[in-house]
Amino acid sequence: RYDSAPTVGTSAVNLMAFQDRGETQACERLVDIYNAALDAGVTGEVPSLPDDLRSQVRPIWMRERYAGGKGLTFEDTDSAMCKLYTRLAPESTPAATGLPQVLLDPDLRALATSGGEQRPLVELWKGRVVQYKSLVRDILSKPQPPLLSNEDEEAARRQEIKEIGASYRKLLLANHDQAEGGWDIEVEPPRSLLIEACLVYKVTYEHEMAKRRGQDKRPTCEGAAHGATSGLAFPWVIATDFLCRAKELKVKQQALGRRP
Repeated sequence: RYDSAPTVGTSAVNLMAFQDRGETQACERLVDIYNAALDAGVTGEVPSLPDDLRSQVRPIWMRERYAGGKGLTFEDTDSAMCKLYTRLAPESTPAATGLPQVLLDPDLRALATSGGEQRPLVELWKGRVVQYKSLVRDILSKPQPPLLSNEDEEAARRQEIKEIGASYRKLLLANHDQAEGGWDIEVEPPRSLLIEACLVYKVTYEHEMAKRRGQDKRPTCEGAAHGATSGLAFPWVIATDFLCRAKELKVKQQALGRRP
């Protein structure tokens, strides 16, 4: 199901762009692709997104998030969204030029700090976050091979990025193999693994928060495999299941505490 995630995101972004211009036929095709991508975990088939459904023209209300996208232009239309954007976020306001605020989930942050002294581990994962993003940027900056279509090139880059993520996941799992009674960590992860996954989450988000406080730098990539360079993707690439499990356990614990 993870292979289809880029198609889900890219089709949704392009759907918003075509919908703003009222291009009904394109929207209908994108909805079919989006739904097929969502069902890929069941069907085993990951749909592709043809070039004619990759809009290079976006409405102005999408500008803040995708301003760095290669070859993109932004236009003002008569849509309600554009009118609302123009009214609420004129060019001169910080809201129109800054990046969205980053917030840490309080439950995941609390679990990340529950393991005692963690400075060496924090520094280790800080380095890995920076290294991961550098490796992904190198992949995305490669020139396109002359014989590959845009679709094939995207698939190849996505596979490279997937393999890099898998290597960092192995590093995360390495210290917890056969931990706490030898459980299968993919089925029921030990608490030590959940703590470290939340630590990776906390380190990544705090690194990005510090970066955004220091500079107003717009994102430079969008859609498909490019989402891996967003600055916040790393913990979700390597530990989505563990982070969701940690949150699930915390919510259940809170629910039990509220029982009369």
